[in-house]
Amino acid sequence: MQWGKAKTVLIAVLLAVNIFLFLVTQQSVRSRSRLDEEYIDNAISLLSTRGVFIREEDFSSSKLLLSTATISTKEMLYPFARALLEDQTLEPSVEGDGVWFRGEKGSVLLSGAADFSFEAEQPPKDLGEVGELLQMAGFSQEEFVEQDGRLVQTLFDVPMYGCEVSLKNGVVTGRLLVTAKAVQKNDELIDAANALLAFSAWLEEPSLAAHTVEQVTPIYLVETAGLFNTATCTPGYRVQTGEGACLINAVTGEVQSEES
Repeated sequence: MQWGKAKTVLIAVLLAVNIFLFLVTQQSVRSRSRLDEEYIDNAISLLSTRGVFIREEDFSSSKLLLSTATISTKEMLYPFARALLEDQTLEPSVEGDGVWFRGEKGSVLLSGAADFSFEAEQPPKDLGEVGELLQMAGFSQEEFVEQDGRLVQTLFDVPMYGCEVSLKNGVVTGRLLVTAKAVQKNDELIDAANALLAFSAWLEEPSLAAHTVEQVTPIYLVETAGLFNTATCTPGYRVQTGEGACLINAVTGEVQSEES
């Protein structure tokens, strides 16, 4: 009887300890993944002195926890082109404007490292059918989000800026990366507060006009140029204001206009 009671007490104590350790662990994870409220308030105050205004509810407290990814682009879209044309035996033809695949189902032009244009014998009627083509060619449905009449490709559920597919006059065009074999590395990233401070510095010149930040969203900035057939996807931020939008590299802090 005594041992039975002791065992019950011991189990209860162990359970309480486990719950306590779980709560401590969760709090530690939250503290590592979120910005402190006082830190955000100080950042908002400092930004306002530089002519950049953002409401606290529009300031994301989540830290950017993304990896930089590199992707080999050598002949990357060759299987994609053959899948679109439903013929795995097609050979590429190198011509002045790029690499062509031609078959009974139409033609695919590959230009640069990741750009393509697909003219089908039976063109898709809408983005839904374009999505079905992408799935047939090996991309997953979850990899894309529809925005403003185009399909935007994502990496780790974050949009890759410039990687998108659209349909116009029956022709499917876009830029795609095959992310299945992406190589990841962890870089030290600036948080949203420092990204906005970089934005405010980018705006300067002695007279600062007021800029109201409407939205700050995480993105991947994609660089496909280079000598080694490699695309680099770098975490960043897209800052939307009433006057336009800019892109901020979360590794380097570099700011550029969205239009550029």
